Amino acid sequence: MQTFCELIANYCVKYKVIDAEGANALRFGIELIVTQVMTIGAILLIGIMISDIKQCLLFCICFVSSRKLFEGYHASTFLRCFVLTISFYLFVEMVIKLEIPYDLLNVVSCIMIYQSLKKHDEKRNKIILFTLFYSVCIIGFYLLEKTQYIHLYSLTLFLVLCLGNVTFGGEEHKHSSCG
Repeated sequence: MQTFCELIANYCVKYKVIDAEGANALRFGIELIVTQVMTIGAILLIGIMISDIKQCLLFCICFVSSRKLFEGYHASTFLRCFVLTISFYLFVEMVIKLEIPYDLLNVVSCIMIYQSLKKHDEKRNKIILFTLFYSVCIIGFYLLEKTQYIHLYSLTLFLVLCLGNVTFGGEEHKHSSCG
């Protein structure tokens, strides 16, 4: 993936579409877009095969939005990111079928969101808006009697928040193409 993106960036430099200083930024941008499209596309394909498309789309919306806001662990390579994200999706799909106390999970998630307000003061307004959106979605799903969506949304957010508080291998990779 990285080699492919470098070829495109070098081509753009060669034909003076960009200058040499911008090549690395272009390569990173292309890699980021391609990897995210491939990952979300793979999740959608798997989702179509194993569950309904609405549930799959809800996972993608919740996962991507909460990962962007709460940051956390970033895989060091595209392949590792791809495998972890697909595994994360499959794990969520498997666990939402179990009967676990999702009300408790929602309370713990809210506590974790509150704690993240302390860590990410510069994102305070975004976190508050996200929390309001999350709450409205949960209430809406409850009123529509879509408990499987509540479970999926709650579990995905909870796991993203947990992974955001964990460092793998003693090191976080802040600049990768994951998430």
